Amino acid sequence: MVHLFSSGERSELINKASIAAARLKQKKIIALSTDTIYGLAGIFEPSVIARIHKVKKRDLAKPFILALPENENFLQFIDESKPDAQRLYFIKQKVDQGWPGKISFIFAKNPNLPYPPGDTIGLRIPKKEDNLFFYTVLQQTGPLVIPSLNKAGSEPLFELKQIEETFGA
Repeated sequence: MVHLFSSGERSELINKASIAAARLKQKKIIALSTDTIYGLAGIFEPSVIARIHKVKKRDLAKPFILALPENENFLQFIDESKPDAQRLYFIKQKVDQGWPGKISFIFAKNPNLPYPPGDTIGLRIPKKEDNLFFYTVLQQTGPLVIPSLNKAGSEPLFELKQIEETFGA
């Protein structure tokens, strides 16, 4: 079962964000509005990621984006030895222009990370102004995998009834 969270009124935001963060820390999968669209969310932990792949019926070889809290050092997730100096300069420029924000960057993955499979990792650092609820949850949990809210190969879901029918929320 997937637990669905929406931010609701601003006065409820902090309480709902704390409840969502607590469920995530208990290795639950939740559905929530991210900085871009509705998505599933789970902590960056192999067993949780495997369950999200199963819920979405998505091939394990197709990794998910990792959302990072604003204060998280993204360099720990990448292999800085891979890109040459010119590419590192380009990446730094793009990161400076687009982060935090709704832009995901693909980097050479730190080889010490068990996930995702392969040599690359997709990272995004959401902006507080884009979705305060999601931002608040992320600050409380640390890195989250955040695939779109749909089954593999299907369109993302936006209506509560569709979400409940598809995921049993």
